[in-house]
Amino acid sequence: MSTVPSVDALGALVAAGRVSEAIDAFESDWVELWYTCEPAVLRSFVDGLPTEAIASRPGLRFVAVASGQVTGDSAWALVDEAMARIRRGRRPDAEILLAHLLSSLQHRASGQLLQARLLLDGARPVATRTAVAPDGDLDPALLAFSRLQYGLTALLGGDVAGARNLIQTAYDAEGLHGSPAGRAHLGAHLALVCAVAGELLAAEEHLVRAEELAAGPGRVVTATADALRLTRLILFVDRRALPGAGRMVQARTPASYGMLWPLALWAHAQFLLLTGRHEAGLRLLAQAEVAASADSGEGIASEVARAAQADLNLALGNVREAWVAVEPGSSRSPWSAVAEATVLYVSGEFETVRYAARVARSAHDLTPRESARLRGLEAAACLAGGDEDSARRLLGVVVDLARRQGWRSFVSYLPRPLVAFALREGRLPAELAEATRDAAGGWVPGPALSAPLSPREREVFRLLLEGTARADIADRLGVSINTVKTQIRSLYAKLGVSSRGEVLRKVALMPPEWTYDVPDWSGA
Repeated sequence: MSTVPSVDALGALVAAGRVSEAIDAFESDWVELWYTCEPAVLRSFVDGLPTEAIASRPGLRFVAVASGQVTGDSAWALVDEAMARIRRGRRPDAEILLAHLLSSLQHRASGQLLQARLLLDGARPVATRTAVAPDGDLDPALLAFSRLQYGLTALLGGDVAGARNLIQTAYDAEGLHGSPAGRAHLGAHLALVCAVAGELLAAEEHLVRAEELAAGPGRVVTATADALRLTRLILFVDRRALPGAGRMVQARTPASYGMLWPLALWAHAQFLLLTGRHEAGLRLLAQAEVAASADSGEGIASEVARAAQADLNLALGNVREAWVAVEPGSSRSPWSAVAEATVLYVSGEFETVRYAARVARSAHDLTPRESARLRGLEAAACLAGGDEDSARRLLGVVVDLARRQGWRSFVSYLPRPLVAFALREGRLPAELAEATRDAAGGWVPGPALSAPLSPREREVFRLLLEGTARADIADRLGVSINTVKTQIRSLYAKLGVSSRGEVLRKVALMPPEWTYDVPDWSGA
């Protein structure tokens, strides 16, 4: 790859009246500049160029819109101009690709994810998935960049599996000729989509590589840093490294992640669910609803919010509200299909759960995470109906997925009766059996416990994890200090420990000084 001029050098050319030379240099290396410069820096360069120059050059058009230098009707005018130019006559492959990429980007930025997905899925001429992989003489860096952008559109549209394939292809292609900054950017987003899909071992591997590449230049653009940070947060939550997750969610709110905020919202909601802060989770979702623009359209933003709201309401026992959240019969994506099957199971509609799970598997390209949860719900429904053979078969698929993906906390998403059945049957390997706590916080016997905790012992357990003194526990529960001491002794015996410090080290859920307040970003 040629030496990339700095934005300052390009600006100096413009100031010296050498506008055409500056534009030609920018057009040849704008992809690399995108990976190494913040949008505000790119806007400062584009802002000094003639309007007709922006309208006539493919790279400038894309950067002007993607960086936010041109917005609203002016952005749509550039989209129309780009599409008109390729319709008027034969144009180079790169210009055709960028015209459709620009149109998809503007639809996505405007909240019209359905239209952006139609472009991606080939409902319009030329903009098919094969259009992002033509056999022409396209710049490999441009081709990888295009695949990444289409992958992000698929991800925000709810097609996690499609996004995984596109971004993986982009990463593999860019590996032959990409710069460290470009590789870090692609690797960060590949790690993120693997984490969302539940492929935790792959996510960790790509995350480490991307962080090493990002450390080379010493500084990466915000989009790369956000993808790295959010991937780490999802891994923390999935692996129950909740103290680390707590520090990360206090540092940034979902709204501060830009276009990745739906995924950050989902990670925040899962964190609150696993730490028993259900009311705080619902409050966060209410704030998200206010913060989201009215024209945000369909896609992952609405799907993850509905699924998270269903989970949190179920944890509180609000089945009616959970039904309202999932809108029964409208499972447009794997996210809502899983949420709907969960609500059906809690409602006792076991035969319907089995039917809904089979329909979802045939209608959607499921990620490992979604497949595990749906098959787990189907297995629990089989168990409730007395079909233990089918339950064993489905449970075997779930455990195999968990083992291959490094998903230790997968049992959080399985109904308690199925987890108890798996333990009784000896179907969980030791590294998975350690994580046998369901999302509502109820413990079941396993290597960490000699017997189940009683409801009162679970209350005492939570207060101990929060660092509450014994006298304060007694006051909060309305019992004597001696009763609390008895309950703590029983709890320690079941955990096989002798002190509060050993409890914290063994369970590793929350530090004693734990504090977390849901940030108020309703006006963000």
